[in-house]
Amino acid sequence: MNILKNKYFILGNLFLVLISVPITLFFIKKQQEVRSRAAPSSKLYFQPSSPNTSTRCASFTVDVMLDPGQNIVSIVDLGITYDSTKLDLISIVESTIFSSVVKAQDLKPGSGTMSVSVGTDVIKAAQTITKVATLTFKPLIQGTADIKFDTTLTKAFSLSTSDSPTENVLSTTTPASAAINTNACTTGQSVSITESPTPTVAPTTISANEPPVCTEFSVTPQNQGTAPFAVQFSAKGNDTDGTVTKATFVYGDGNAEDITENMNLQSVTVQKDHTYQNAGSYSATATFTDDKSAISQACTLTITVSASSGDTATPTATLTPIETIAPTGNFSSALGIMGGVILTIVGVALLFAL
Repeated sequence: MNILKNKYFILGNLFLVLISVPITLFFIKKQQEVRSRAAPSSKLYFQPSSPNTSTRCASFTVDVMLDPGQNIVSIVDLGITYDSTKLDLISIVESTIFSSVVKAQDLKPGSGTMSVSVGTDVIKAAQTITKVATLTFKPLIQGTADIKFDTTLTKAFSLSTSDSPTENVLSTTTPASAAINTNACTTGQSVSITESPTPTVAPTTISANEPPVCTEFSVTPQNQGTAPFAVQFSAKGNDTDGTVTKATFVYGDGNAEDITENMNLQSVTVQKDHTYQNAGSYSATATFTDDKSAISQACTLTITVSASSGDTATPTATLTPIETIAPTGNFSSALGIMGGVILTIVGVALLFAL
């Protein structure tokens, strides 16, 4: 009878061990998952935070910087707002890390949007402070103008296995304040001058400035090819009542460039190389700015880029989650081994008891 009681006693204890070990492991794993889940900690800010422009009518740039914190950021949606009475946003250009344009720039007075990602190479996902894009502004009048992130439209998405693919991990944004100095940009206008007292002199009128003219815009070797498609743009501009101080190329693929070297001439010819990385139809433009900040009408070319013969479709940014491998020798592993040892000892004891 005692032997039979001992058998039941041992079997009961074995059952309790078999039940308690997996339950304990389950709750420990859940605690570790909760601890390891990274809360939104990414931050976006502008660099410099206080841009200062004193050169007459010259554009300036501000970089959008990302501090990912504990997240692994692969996609950033940008929403930019600014004072359109004092600034004009000319372009948003993606950085070399966030080089894949998910949604092209959309510029409107007082705002601009764009979405960029690291593309298919998820190894490039930001884990340290990284430049996301560069904003190019043109000053309009003297004063101070705030540049801000639209907190509704601006988002950051992480590849971390502890973050949901649709979870916005952006925690904070920091605005910038641009200082536009006196006469940073003035436009030509009619001015009336009257002397007093008598004799009265008739008002003298200064004629308004004539904007420059884009006289020629061409591309070599041709306007269509296979991605990656390298071309050279050539544009000619002329100003009848002053000098040309700047040429601006907008390539249509989210990139733009200002050229100010070898300027301040009545007639200029500018050449610039550019490579289209993806298939599509792009509208490229060239404009010229004169010494009184008047801008010419745009010359336009259509560039058609087809996919390479090996491609079946235009590449899209496909994100593959980075697998997180649990470190060896952690508490869960040790507890699992301990459970196995306990089960082995209990089994041996039961065998001898029987």
